Amino acid sequence: MAKAHSIHVATYQYYFAGLLALIVMFSVWAVGVLLVTAMLVVPAAAACNFARSAGAMFWWSLLISITSAIAGLIISAQDWANTATSATIILVACFWFIISVIIISIRQKFLLTFIISYNTG
Repeated sequence: MAKAHSIHVATYQYYFAGLLALIVMFSVWAVGVLLVTAMLVVPAAAACNFARSAGAMFWWSLLISITSAIAGLIISAQDWANTATSATIILVACFWFIISVIIISIRQKFLLTFIISYNTG
């Protein structure tokens, strides 16, 4: 659709790929390979469970990433937590994913109950 509106899509794709490569490169240096992979995958997976469209998935992923980062920083700064910041951020993101799985299972049960009651009624 963007190409139909005379937007140079390929240019933006190259910019996005380059920016993502820089972010991953500096993140690997800061927190490690496995944590960077988790930082990329877990918020997107949780957002996929919440969202009903690609645009909504983008915004949910952004919300999950930002809240995970802020909560992870706050929790790891506490004396009682005594955890690494990057690992705490991933744990908060995994908590978001668990919540998304619970919500999607409740949504599916509700939808299944609605379909069964509609067909029998």
